[in-house]
Amino acid sequence: MIASAQSAQSNISIATQSQNPPIEVFELSIICDGAVSLAVASLLSNAGHTIRLCPINENEKTLASFVERLPVEFEIRDRGAAVCSYRGKTAFDVVTPNLFTALKDSDGVLIAQSVTEYSALVDRLATVITNGQTVLLCNAPLGAALQFKQLMRRRNKELKLNVIEIGNLFDCARVEGNVLLITGQRDKVSFCGNTRNETRRGIAIANTISNGLVPTSNVIERGLSEVEKILRPVFLLFALLGGRNNELDNIGNLVNPSLIKLIASLDSEIQALAKVYHVVVPSFLETLTHFGGEGMEEADCLGQALINIAGNLLEQRLCEQTGAQMGLETATRLLESGVIETFTLLSEFARLSRMRAPVINSVIDLASVVANSDLEKNGRKLSDLGLLGFDVQEIVEMINA
Repeated sequence: MIASAQSAQSNISIATQSQNPPIEVFELSIICDGAVSLAVASLLSNAGHTIRLCPINENEKTLASFVERLPVEFEIRDRGAAVCSYRGKTAFDVVTPNLFTALKDSDGVLIAQSVTEYSALVDRLATVITNGQTVLLCNAPLGAALQFKQLMRRRNKELKLNVIEIGNLFDCARVEGNVLLITGQRDKVSFCGNTRNETRRGIAIANTISNGLVPTSNVIERGLSEVEKILRPVFLLFALLGGRNNELDNIGNLVNPSLIKLIASLDSEIQALAKVYHVVVPSFLETLTHFGGEGMEEADCLGQALINIAGNLLEQRLCEQTGAQMGLETATRLLESGVIETFTLLSEFARLSRMRAPVINSVIDLASVVANSDLEKNGRKLSDLGLLGFDVQEIVEMINA
């Protein structure tokens, strides 16, 4: 279930140096729908855990073909490196499209799907998942754990799960030939459960998988700290408004005084929103400086930090969509997804607290024009999180329960 790229890296380091498995081994089920899921499965399997891979979009008739397409090796590369730092064989104990077989007696379930796909997945999970299991939502946006629990509650009110959301594990995962390439494992990955009790119950598995997981106070604090998800749509919007493909291939060229001012104002709105909901989140500059890693000198201004990390903001989602250069159509889809996933919910939280959020709302409006779709209407709402009718204080009390 639970996978932290960096954690898996530390486990791999232990496994390769001492040839001993982790002290505590888990049976983990991974819902597979892409390279990110395969990367997590490969890292955890190599670290000694029992991995059950469940290709959610396959069936018994197509399983053999799916298995044939699985990569036989994986490589780990540091960000910007041309050679790998570790290479290993992929090995999965069970590969089955049968959710009951995959989840039976499993310690945990890892899901690396988009939050907009949770509903269809929950329809299938509700009848096979069992009380007490831990569900880890990988690369989760703001409110992912609340939304998953709300969807599950609608289908099975009696089911009690530990739902934990976790941030990005690495910059990029993609399959080339029969090799899975994993780039830029993160040194620190945020995680949090819906409640403190859920976090406590799920932390044993999380810590076994990653020694580098960083707990946050609650799910709103963790969600507002996911700067990548907040900045990616802004970069895409600026690129698409320019209408030139070459801007998409050189995203760092977009950084100019106007964009820096807009992002600084967006940072102020996020900080104000955090204050309203009684959480503390790092500034964009602080987060981006850390995101740049050891190879990046301490940035003394937001503009320099944005230039240094701009390309990495898009790399993972781009690799998920296409192996070629990004075109306007792909960029538009990513913009639409980012706004629906994060910005409409930010706007809802701001509206509930009667806080002005002109930059957040402007991104939604402009993106709707570019995508030719009413993203405000189609985006995530507080009702999706089960928070309809709650006021600010009630939300604060609930997430800190």
